[in-house]
Amino acid sequence: MSYTARLDQLAAERAEDPAIIFVGIDGLETVWSWGELCSQARSHATNLNASGAGAGTLVVVALP
Repeated sequence: MSYTARLDQLAAERAEDPAIIFVGIDGLETVWSWGELCSQARSHATNLNASGAGAGTLVVVALP
């Protein structure tokens, strides 16, 4: 199963359950559900695709 298919499956089965919990250095906590994570991933994939990235394209992500 591809990562995309698994993410879709989790979003369908557990849409409101926590998927990622971000805790900032200030202690502020942000929770993304599986539904939100899937939506964000699809949005970024769409933007990358529109910019010319496709299957096999190396993409680098920097997190603060």
